[in-house]
Amino acid sequence: MRGECVNRVKRISVGLGVPLVVGAILTGGNVSAAATPVSLARVSMALTGLTSYQVDYTAQSTQKPPSFQKDIYVVVRHGGLRIDWLTSMHPSGAGDNTVIEEVISGSRACERYPVTAPFSCAVSRSLAASITAAVDPARTFSGKGVSVQFHSTVAKKVAGVTCAGYAFVLHTPTEHGSGVLYLAPKSNLPCEEDARVVGPAIGPAAAGATEKLITTWTWHRFNDPKLNIPAVPAS
Repeated sequence: MRGECVNRVKRISVGLGVPLVVGAILTGGNVSAAATPVSLARVSMALTGLTSYQVDYTAQSTQKPPSFQKDIYVVVRHGGLRIDWLTSMHPSGAGDNTVIEEVISGSRACERYPVTAPFSCAVSRSLAASITAAVDPARTFSGKGVSVQFHSTVAKKVAGVTCAGYAFVLHTPTEHGSGVLYLAPKSNLPCEEDARVVGPAIGPAAAGATEKLITTWTWHRFNDPKLNIPAVPAS
């Protein structure tokens, strides 16, 4: 559920003053020790050891007409961690999509909206921390006010890899739901996460509203040298 959020959906405000739905980043939660068959620390360490990877997120509400969200995160660690986040949101019954791009480097966030506009940069520690944590599922399950329980379930083949399944039930201050996190047994890398949650509604104008969401996160393109981050103004 990260978001958002992830299955962990967290609502944040960017430089535009527009609230967005992105993978919620919480710290310091309560993981049931009696039902934790996977080491979340190893998952985080496996991702940290990569030079680059991509994360895709999709969300769709169960209402009619449904709302949609599609995010692409590109993570590159050459010369320091940098993340390019492109999000497209289509609220229920709305017209045009809202598409925003953020490039994160340290505590600096560079944004463009629409994506044909030039980047505008500013220091935003909270936004940078949220986007940085969104690409690591371990952080979703270790957040402040978070309670989660795991148990082993059936495996699933993702992109040719048989990934072990870990079902979970998650409660956070902003959402609740359940899903399955799939991990590659040999590398500890995340493969996919599928969830159903009740949390903040999709879209810039949906502040305060909630909806039922079906979400999927997919991690791929590990150590792909072709992954890159758009150029942004120098600090």
